[in-house]
Amino acid sequence: MKLTTKQNDDLAVRRGKDKEGQFVELQTEDSQYILTPWEADRLGEALIKAAQPKQKKAVSEALARLRRAMLTEQVRAALRHGMTIAEVQAKHPTATKRFVEEQRAFLRQTEGLADTRRTGTGAEVARLTEQGWSAQEIAGELNVSRWTVYIHRRKQKKV
Repeated sequence: MKLTTKQNDDLAVRRGKDKEGQFVELQTEDSQYILTPWEADRLGEALIKAAQPKQKKAVSEALARLRRAMLTEQVRAALRHGMTIAEVQAKHPTATKRFVEEQRAFLRQTEGLADTRRTGTGAEVARLTEQGWSAQEIAGELNVSRWTVYIHRRKQKKV
């Protein structure tokens, strides 16, 4: 189970992931709540409405941090499953291209995640190379130079 904790004087917020999925745990001095990300989001909205004017900003910021943390976990899970940037953005519209690329870089550095990005030409070069085609044959088929084929092959070896 993966767990992250943030705490202030009155409230401890822990988010994590277990076999059943993502969860958010809120713990006060006398109670404990375990919520799904959706429930935590709705609770945050209710707290903003009920809060005193001075507290609304703090609750708003806490909710924004919680949403960002949950989005981070969802994007990382999608990248671990081999989704492309476009697929991740389609699934999570609030995730910007830059944010997804940052998460991909983080996973590559911490977990050794392979880079799954590939252009159409790069994918074709990989497919034809696997079928045993020579660089000259691939270049003729794809209407690119032989050096372009070599460059794509070199990039694929680095990944």
